[in-house]
Amino acid sequence: MGLATKIFFPALCFGCGFPGDYLCQRCKRSRVGFNFQQECHVCRKAVFSKFIHNECRQYTYLDGVVVGTQFQGVIKQMVHDFKYGGVARLAPVLGDILIVSWRLRSVAGSEGAVVVPIPTTAFRRKWRGYNQAELLAQEVARGLGLHLQLGLTKQHGMQTQVGKSRSARLASQWQGMQLAAGFEWKGRSVILVDDVMTTGATLEAAAKALRMAGAARVYALVCARG
Repeated sequence: MGLATKIFFPALCFGCGFPGDYLCQRCKRSRVGFNFQQECHVCRKAVFSKFIHNECRQYTYLDGVVVGTQFQGVIKQMVHDFKYGGVARLAPVLGDILIVSWRLRSVAGSEGAVVVPIPTTAFRRKWRGYNQAELLAQEVARGLGLHLQLGLTKQHGMQTQVGKSRSARLASQWQGMQLAAGFEWKGRSVILVDDVMTTGATLEAAAKALRMAGAARVYALVCARG
């Protein structure tokens, strides 16, 4: 944000409305409840000392999902404005939530991981002006000192997944994810980044594509779960 913009159009805290930041330190402490208890993303029950229950592994391509906070209150409004309102400047704020959440988990074997944003269609990117997941992934890669890789794409013409059931999402998404040539995925650990996880079908489709390309581990990192 440029100096002139800061002076004449200051950011207002989504929590209290105080000018300066989109989320002031006081509201960050009082309104953002980080998820300290890890949840298995398949059965949504608590899991200890790992990311997923052994009996749930057969139902997923993901090794685990790190969810930053609850999809409610100021976080829900921020994600909505970031995704649909054109407020790209929210990326550092939401990105910080992702970075803190990942560090809280201390994921073993992720030191040299590749950060990959969930792609959007060319139409959505043009309409929005950016891919919100890519902006978040840039923040995560920078904050964690990891490599950002933009090798995952969505086929043109894929329909929006909003409002679809999990089975319908899976059926269409698995046909639409592609990996660009020119990058060696074999043996890599990957962190998929997105704003919100709903049914998880989009993340599963991306994880499947990466697994088929030889990725050793695939995790997902999202701000919240809807």
